Amino acid sequence: MSLNLRKHDHTMDGSDWDLSMLSLKEAPVDDLQRNPKARRVDLSNNSLVRLPDSFTSLTHLVVLDLSKNQLRELPQRFGDLNKLVRLDLYSNQLRTLPLSFIQLSKLKWLDLKGNPLDQNLAKFAGDCANQRQCELCAVNCLKFVKNENIRTEKENNERQKLLQEKQELERRLEEKNRKEKEKRKAKNARRSARKVQQLTDNNSEDNDEAYDDHNNSDLHSKRTDSKRSMSFINNLFGFILFLLKFFISLSVVVFMLFIMISLGLYLQNGHKLHTFDDILTATVDGIKLAQNYEQFMKETTTLVINIVNNLKQLYRQMFTQVINGNQS
Repeated sequence: MSLNLRKHDHTMDGSDWDLSMLSLKEAPVDDLQRNPKARRVDLSNNSLVRLPDSFTSLTHLVVLDLSKNQLRELPQRFGDLNKLVRLDLYSNQLRTLPLSFIQLSKLKWLDLKGNPLDQNLAKFAGDCANQRQCELCAVNCLKFVKNENIRTEKENNERQKLLQEKQELERRLEEKNRKEKEKRKAKNARRSARKVQQLTDNNSEDNDEAYDDHNNSDLHSKRTDSKRSMSFINNLFGFILFLLKFFISLSVVVFMLFIMISLGLYLQNGHKLHTFDDILTATVDGIKLAQNYEQFMKETTTLVINIVNNLKQLYRQMFTQVINGNQS
């Protein structure tokens, strides 16, 4: 980011750069890179939320004021600014410091108050209420980051050790399973070899007996096959005869049922059955009606309903007569 900067020539040939209260949302890294003499930079009272990674290339900075911004974190390589002597981070949104902070070995003054610091870091940072406390804050925070580096390195080593142990355990388990598999395979191979040898010996002993019984066995097989063929033919013929009888009986039942339905429909339509010709006429009408399936089913359903209703009425009459007879 490049801006029209307000430069103040106070000391050290223009080494002081006042960029405060400009409502900056990004740090002007490009301008500061082009001015390596800018050793003391004031970026306070702006709207900085984060610093770009390229900010850590400003290794010529000695004094840096980032107070009263909205910084939530510092770049991971912030420690590359290893010439810093004074760092003001007052009133931001920082919770912790990057592990590279330990590289700021020349840092003599640090202000972290007004930040929602992690509880452990806050204990080391102190109140920063005066010059002496800010100097102690710099020393203590470097110790804190050093301890954090040691703790992190220890945790990483422990995780690496656990990972190596897990991998070694998996390797041993895999090796054990492989050896057990090879043992089972060898055992099965020996067992198969013994079975083959046993079968070979048994076949050798049975060859003589098999040769003597060969002719008798062939004759017996032929007779058995002949009997089986005759039995199969007899069973097949019996099954065919059964099917024929079944279909004939079924056809007769269906025909009689159709005749009865036809007669019922004939009577339902108001006709009378006096002669054999009337029965033939009813049958012919039923055949014609059956050609229209939907009409046939509709009238058949009506016939069944009428029969059921008549049976119900007959049952009520009989029941009424029985009750009347008991009362008299």
